[in-house]
Amino acid sequence: MGGSFNGQGSIGGQTRNYIARLDAATGLADGFDPNAGQNGIVRLVATQPDGNILVGGDFLSIGGQTRKALARLDANSGLADSFDSKLGNNNGLVTSVYGLAIQADGKILAGGTFNLAGGRSRENITRLENDGKLDRTLNINTTSDVTALAVQPDGKSIIGGSFTSVLGVPRFGIARLNTDGTLDLLFHSDAKALPNTITVQPDGKILVGGLLDVGGQSRNLARLDATTGIADSFDPHPNDIVWSTAVQPDGKIVVGGDSPVLVERRAIPLRALMARPA
Repeated sequence: MGGSFNGQGSIGGQTRNYIARLDAATGLADGFDPNAGQNGIVRLVATQPDGNILVGGDFLSIGGQTRKALARLDANSGLADSFDSKLGNNNGLVTSVYGLAIQADGKILAGGTFNLAGGRSRENITRLENDGKLDRTLNINTTSDVTALAVQPDGKSIIGGSFTSVLGVPRFGIARLNTDGTLDLLFHSDAKALPNTITVQPDGKILVGGLLDVGGQSRNLARLDATTGIADSFDPHPNDIVWSTAVQPDGKIVVGGDSPVLVERRAIPLRALMARPA
């Protein structure tokens, strides 16, 4: 798990800075201790098929190495390997990663606040090879931060953020990219959004949570059509910001956010969790 906890306290009975791993039975922290420094929030954790662990956030060092906002850690030792995306900002802003996804071919998508990756200009989203080198076939410009992303089974990518255009085409917070990095023009959501989370359901429909406006109405959790991106009638009415979503094997949806109450709908019951961005 990652978050904003640090050495002033403990988790699982041990002092840990922003990232820890807990035993599934006891909840106690094991020997995995990457130590994200003293000011290194970890927002995202993703496990690769080989067991190595990708992490994203605001950190400047982790796993015993200088790594800015994105790193790969050995699953046993927690030490950072040679994977180095060289993310950065040459405009004085903090370099942050808010979205992270692993494609079926092993390539890695990262979104956030940055304008450099692999030593080249990349605005807020980049794709990396498995060794951390820049995938030069994907060169996308967004007008502002990318705060969430997800990869579909067909390889297309859904991205969300505070942007108003992608590759020069108007898109207000949600867009879909083809596998070659071009914009999917058929997908044009009616939701104006600041998404925190994007999850693709097994049927291809897309769950988006955050601060949303759908058809002129506030809707902090929406479901979009797999082809057009238009929101359907799914509206569980969370009364505050949604930070995370996940789909269970039985199709039910788990939602976490600032809302203490979610209304259970007949079609797809919801399980409400209290959670903060991590």
